Amino acid sequence: MQISALLVNYRSAADIAAALERVWADQASVAAVIVDNSEHPAEWQQLQSAVETVRARYPLGRVQLARAPCNVGFGAGCNLAARHAPDADAWLLVNPDVRLHPGCVAALAQALLAQPQLGAVAPLQALDEGFDWLLPPAWAPSAMREWAFLKAEGEPRHAQRLQRAIAAQSLGLWERARPGAAPSTDAQVVPQRGLSGGVVAVRATAARAVATGPQAALFDERFFMYFEDADLCRRLRRAGWALGAAPAARATHAWHQSPTKAALMADGAARFFARHDADPNPWRERTRRLLLQARVSPAGAMAAPHGGLVDGCLPTPGATPASPWLVEVGLHPLMFNAVAHWSVLPAVAWPPSPIARAVSSAPDTPLWLRVSHPEPDGTWHCGPVQVAPKAATLPLVAAPVGN
Repeated sequence: MQISALLVNYRSAADIAAALERVWADQASVAAVIVDNSEHPAEWQQLQSAVETVRARYPLGRVQLARAPCNVGFGAGCNLAARHAPDADAWLLVNPDVRLHPGCVAALAQALLAQPQLGAVAPLQALDEGFDWLLPPAWAPSAMREWAFLKAEGEPRHAQRLQRAIAAQSLGLWERARPGAAPSTDAQVVPQRGLSGGVVAVRATAARAVATGPQAALFDERFFMYFEDADLCRRLRRAGWALGAAPAARATHAWHQSPTKAALMADGAARFFARHDADPNPWRERTRRLLLQARVSPAGAMAAPHGGLVDGCLPTPGATPASPWLVEVGLHPLMFNAVAHWSVLPAVAWPPSPIARAVSSAPDTPLWLRVSHPEPDGTWHCGPVQVAPKAATLPLVAAPVGN
């Protein structure tokens, strides 16, 4: 299978070069296309120089550089890159802040070869190079999901049910990285409802089959940035293509929280729902009514107060001192965007440095915690969602408690 890596640069030449180097370190035969959206002659020169430095270390590496006429956005930049790789069987999208781990490309290719109906597949991802903090599955937006989230803001029981449902979806992927778990084979795929465009391999025939235009092989260019990946996943699923994550493929995605993303995400969300949920339906109407009511804030209804933490101890139902336990840290009390850490040690230092870096540009962002423990029969004991401590340094201890 011929895979081409597609990268879009916006004033991040050094990061693009580092991402490209990790692609070639994994598999030097992968051809790459880099589109520059920066609109700046000096940045273009820096990008050329940085790429040449990497190419000198990987003489077998093939790369094309293309300069967009202006900042056309992430989706249009990916489409431009794809047009420079028309013969690829799959396009591997790689963000500047993504670093592939050894064997990633081969595992993604094997998954696509083994499952002909797999339209796109992503690697298992972590926030850090040591793979200590696992990223969650990408969420699939829908009017029904938005209704459920809004309902949870005012109804604690519904919030708890939704927390459990989200945990089950995340644990289905995270369990593949649990200490002592059997290693995943290259062909194994965990079904997913959505995938992030940050790092994903998209089957070219599938993308073309659902394309929104002759120049838009991957993304609908009405999405400047954000939700273009959700739109593509929705189109693929409606056409009968499957989505999945390959746990044998691994990548670091050094995601970070930034207030500047909010406006772009809001615009992408509005475009997504206008396209996919424009027709009147019960879920959309219920969502509209709940939005108008705006009853309570999420923090008030969805989580226990900070008092649930006693001297840094997190209640861990069913745990024993020697058993593995999972701590989640999220930006929302429903924990749909939580990262997770498996531990067989009695404590985790707080705050973990990867998470501190991720929220460094938004230091006032509240964080939420939950600890869970797997039973030998496969069932899970999940602790309550707690407000994270504000202390600069505090070891979080898994404290075994009765069921």
